[in-house]
Amino acid sequence: MEELRENFALPTVHSIIKILHLIVCASILFISKFFFRSLLSGFSFILSFLLARDSARPCTSETFGSTAFRFLSEVAGFSPAMAISFRVNPEYAKMSEIVPGLFICGVSSLTSEEMKKNKITHIINATTEVPNLRSLGDIQRTKLWLDDTPQTYIYPHLELQSDQIQAIIADGGRVLVHCVAGVSRSASICLAFLTKYRCRSLRDAYHLMKSKRPMVRPNLGFWRQLIAYEQNVKENSGSVRLVRDEAQPECLLPDVYLSIAIKPRPVSPTDSDSERQSDEPRERRVSGIRQKFQPVLEPLVEITEAVC
Repeated sequence: MEELRENFALPTVHSIIKILHLIVCASILFISKFFFRSLLSGFSFILSFLLARDSARPCTSETFGSTAFRFLSEVAGFSPAMAISFRVNPEYAKMSEIVPGLFICGVSSLTSEEMKKNKITHIINATTEVPNLRSLGDIQRTKLWLDDTPQTYIYPHLELQSDQIQAIIADGGRVLVHCVAGVSRSASICLAFLTKYRCRSLRDAYHLMKSKRPMVRPNLGFWRQLIAYEQNVKENSGSVRLVRDEAQPECLLPDVYLSIAIKPRPVSPTDSDSERQSDEPRERRVSGIRQKFQPVLEPLVEITEAVC
């Protein structure tokens, strides 16, 4: 009888141990899942807070518009409630072809349909906040991790990405450069490429890009670095100058934004003479009767004494 009880008790204890083991494993899985979701929720909250703070700034170049573009299921475990949203004007977000093989857009155009339609082979992501979307397929990506602030150091990327874009286009590829709105960070990369490989100056590059995408407007810090980049690449004194804004005298802006452009400074005094033909004699033109200059000496001391 005692042996029967022992044989009956052993399986019971063993079963209880198995059940306890399953309960512990299930608890660990549940806690891990809850912790992971809490971590993702916190991360999403921080991103939303930063984006909301940036969108409240009045002078930034990339916080325009009213429509929302949502990234769903791009990060494992994200639900629609955790989706990252960007408020971008549809006009700013659309894709524009600047020159054959070079495109620029905002986040709302980052769809597989647009990639197939324009035959994009390489994407340059000039943002920190927009992830590289897996839904776009196996397109090659480059992420620059740039913030749209005047303090952001973009200068090294101007040279590297200009050369990369040129190499891709030369091989028959098609490059898309994007940020959030497609007006500041991505526009600066495209302006650097146009300045080095397509246009005579930064001023010409801006006017070419403005004709294709009128809303381009890099921030002031990017303009300073673009001007320095042009001086280095073109070996000139720069075709764009920063001037005072008449509406806000304490602010500077590039003169290409003005309705009346300021004539750029020549590289040296001899540049203005180089356009003249040396084999043609110069003619002196006289309009009217030219009188010899005679200075007039006024008795300043006497006048002062008379007034006193």
